Amino acid sequence: MIAVATHSHFDHIGHLHQATTRLGHQAEAAIFADPQPEATQAAPWLYGRPVLTDGAAIDPKAPGQRPCPLTGHLEDGSSVDLGGRRLEVMHTPGHSPGSISLYDHSTQSLFCGDVLLPGHIFDDIPGADPTLVRQSLSYPPKIGQ
Repeated sequence: MIAVATHSHFDHIGHLHQATTRLGHQAEAAIFADPQPEATQAAPWLYGRPVLTDGAAIDPKAPGQRPCPLTGHLEDGSSVDLGGRRLEVMHTPGHSPGSISLYDHSTQSLFCGDVLLPGHIFDDIPGADPTLVRQSLSYPPKIGQ
């Protein structure tokens, strides 16, 4: 099984360790290999935040994220072959240093992780860079090439 991680935050890598092929950006390779709560943003994000269906909070260390070292790195301009469909990789840092987006030329669809969200983009968390977020949002995709 192949899994592509758009970035290394806890809400994107929960079961990444189960994939035999784990792809992501080199800039966050150390976090994938040793996903500590602070590095994956589980802490401080989950402290006291009501995330369970009953409105309760959980300890950020409780999920116990397993190491999920990358088996391959994706860089800007590389691609992921899905067997009949190709996704172009765009390095879109800002939300995190190694954030990537994937563009499907055949459907003109963009999978952008948390680079683009309705409302707040979370460029004010550790490891984020508001200037890079703005640059990534104006990133010129290589559509049609």
